[in-house]
Amino acid sequence: MSSYRALFRRAGVRPVAVACGLAWFSFQGYTFAIILAVHAATRSFAVAGGVVAAFSAGSALVAPVRGRFIDRRGPASLGVFGAAHACWAGALVAGCALRAGVPLLLACGALAGVCAPPLIATARSLWGHLAGPDLAPAAHALNAALADAAQLLTPVLVGAVTVLVSSSVTLAGLVAGVTAAGVLIARAGRGAEIAVAHRGSDHALGALRESAGLRTLVACDVLIGVWTGAFDLAATAIATRSGAAALGAVPLSALAAGSIVISLWLGTGRLRRSAAWRYLAGSVLVAAVLPVTLLVPSVAGLASIAVVVGVGYALLNVALFELLDRVITTDRAVEAFTWLTTGLAAGTALGAAGAGQLTHTSDSATLVLIACCAALVAAVAAGRHRTLRETPLPVASNRAAQSPDTTARG
Repeated sequence: MSSYRALFRRAGVRPVAVACGLAWFSFQGYTFAIILAVHAATRSFAVAGGVVAAFSAGSALVAPVRGRFIDRRGPASLGVFGAAHACWAGALVAGCALRAGVPLLLACGALAGVCAPPLIATARSLWGHLAGPDLAPAAHALNAALADAAQLLTPVLVGAVTVLVSSSVTLAGLVAGVTAAGVLIARAGRGAEIAVAHRGSDHALGALRESAGLRTLVACDVLIGVWTGAFDLAATAIATRSGAAALGAVPLSALAAGSIVISLWLGTGRLRRSAAWRYLAGSVLVAAVLPVTLLVPSVAGLASIAVVVGVGYALLNVALFELLDRVITTDRAVEAFTWLTTGLAAGTALGAAGAGQLTHTSDSATLVLIACCAALVAAVAAGRHRTLRETPLPVASNRAAQSPDTTARG
């Protein structure tokens, strides 16, 4: 663990690590907490699903715009979104507690999503500055492991607090976590010499238009979202047919556990391979293992295979955090990450919807969808591997980026 000990000795690292932990845990728990709070207020899962959809759609569709705003004005400007999000999410909490009408709950959910601060995207742009080139891989591995830990533990914590206190208090706690994370990241960003994007690069597609490597990663993220969204539903459906729907959490937890262990190990730097190689290797490993689920369509079988899938997912996920520093200039880093967020969210929605229809046919049909999408990820990563090895042009200094001439051209 020497790499991690050295990382935490660097100035400014601990507050950002705490902020990332709060951000991952809060955002991972939002969907479950909103469902519980809205259902408690309205006694309708249809309304709860509608509020979640409004929140998710608002968050995903506007994510690149929020990222571009942060890139132009620096990490300290994160507070603008943090304050707006706290207001609208707080209004949603109040609406649930007071049993407000459905239109108000939907509006608050949508606006809270539109204003959701890009916490992880902004923090990722700070990690390289704080950790330095030698410890950046450890920083990205730690960030990925925190995400997996949140996926593993958050549902349990949300459920426990809801049972012990109330669903509204649980949701309020998550909102407070997001707000605190935003404050920590904004403070860390004030002292960081982060390149600021110039206005002359403005375009509807922004960073996505400028980088072939980013387009490769986004395309893969859409497909990853499809198979992960379908896998979640398939695990639950198979567990339900086995007599206990709650057992669907076992394969999901197994995948997260395998990913946590490998993510932390990758941060030690013992696998001396490039990020592009690890991304491709992880994609190929996932694609090779997932078809085996067709041979063992049971909860125990899925859980066993999910551990190996978690290994492959950790390889590509940690590499993804590093590759963003290779495929796009640092002054567009926040926007670039938000494009990945949008792509993954879109893929997850497609995967869940498709699997929902296929489960009425057979579990095997859903597992075929999962295997095919994983194979497509590997195919895209292999076919466009060259774009992941490109090095972007150096970024102009902050002073040049903010010069009057540059602003005028924008």
